[in-house]
Amino acid sequence: MCDKNFSTRVRSGELDQELDEMIVVLKARKDYLLPSANEFSIGDRVKIISARPKYLKGVKATVTEVKRTRVVVDLDHPAGTYHKNCSAPAYTLQKI
Repeated sequence: MCDKNFSTRVRSGELDQELDEMIVVLKARKDYLLPSANEFSIGDRVKIISARPKYLKGVKATVTEVKRTRVVVDLDHPAGTYHKNCSAPAYTLQKI
């Protein structure tokens, strides 16, 4: 067994034969860790952690509706054309 850490092994090409499988496994793990809509409730306070347009990143809001994969929020303050009834994928929000 090699003493090198995982990142060093990947960079050196030592794991090239396993890259495709690692990509599938790592993406599945990352998706598993993302919040889903059922983790939110009406009234929850949230912060937008990923958004387009980018000026929405960091904006705080309140959950007003929870759908199957999306969460509807009202922003604390208008941002551009966004303010009320903004629908966002659950993974773009973080409870605060």
